[in-house]
Amino acid sequence: LLLFQPIPFVVRKFLSRSHLEILYSNFHSIIFSSHNRWATFQTMIRTKSFHIFALTETWLNDSISSSLLNPLDDYHVFRCDRVSMSKFSGGGAALLVDKSFSCQSIYSKSIHGCEVLVVDIVCPQFFRVILVYRPPDIDLNCSKQLFNHLSLFLHSHHHRHSCDQNILLGGFNCRIFFKCNTPSVDFYHRPSICFKEFAVLNGLYFLNCF
Repeated sequence: LLLFQPIPFVVRKFLSRSHLEILYSNFHSIIFSSHNRWATFQTMIRTKSFHIFALTETWLNDSISSSLLNPLDDYHVFRCDRVSMSKFSGGGAALLVDKSFSCQSIYSKSIHGCEVLVVDIVCPQFFRVILVYRPPDIDLNCSKQLFNHLSLFLHSHHHRHSCDQNILLGGFNCRIFFKCNTPSVDFYHRPSICFKEFAVLNGLYFLNCF
């Protein structure tokens, strides 16, 4: 899922001018992925097919070196591994940013069971990448608190940069397009409604231009 701020035309112009290429993938375990999928990813890393790789459900932990993701040391690697003791696998997020870009880690922590990475990048124009993995079993209250935190990340840098771009992406496990014909909304629909409200309030636009 990719969301951008401000309007799509401005973002497309920004991406075109910056020649910026981003790959987002829900990996569902880097270590235990199929041989073909892992080989394809390694080829893209070695050939620098994208400026930024955004990965969720990495299933990494502190015993696994970041060099596994970055064998040629061509990328800055930012990780937020799952630390929950109640869940022994799954989750996690990682951002790989081309070393030709200047970048700074702003946030790398779990928020109510959701992994969040925030990285500021200059290439040469400033923009912020926010990568999120929200597991499907996160309840409505925790989801609301997550979206409140994300709203702060979307706006906390605006006083420092006149031409700001935000790129929010990740696995939110929310149904964006659905119809609810009854007053009763189930466990999975309620966070989806909250997510759509969050996107509208923050002026985010869905963009599938890559």
